[in-house]
Amino acid sequence: MKKKLLSLLVLLLPMLASADPVEIDGIYYNLIEKSKIAEVTSNPNGKYNSDIIIPANIVYGGETFKVTSIGRKAFYDCSYLTSVIIPESVVSIDNYAFANCIRLSSVNIPNSVTSIGDHAFAYCI
Repeated sequence: MKKKLLSLLVLLLPMLASADPVEIDGIYYNLIEKSKIAEVTSNPNGKYNSDIIIPANIVYGGETFKVTSIGRKAFYDCSYLTSVIIPESVVSIDNYAFANCIRLSSVNIPNSVTSIGDHAFAYCI
């Protein structure tokens, strides 16, 4: 029985992990349908540039999602990113989220952020 369950899980795992990020107003998100929350993720087509304002909520497919986190390496190596405004809805910034953003000069981190991952701002000048 355990072997069958494990086999089924191995078959289903790629389907669970294969959800593509969605792009809304130039920012990419991983959506968690069940809880209606969104995580900012990396741009699969390149890097983010210039100034970014992350909204507190996004609408996708007629559903509203609350933006609660900035994912691992979401803005990693975005060398032309200059400033980021993070909304009060965000509670966590994951590992390496802004690492190696060499032109990042301004980040507005609200008091709602209770967790900042390892090396989140590594090599930022």
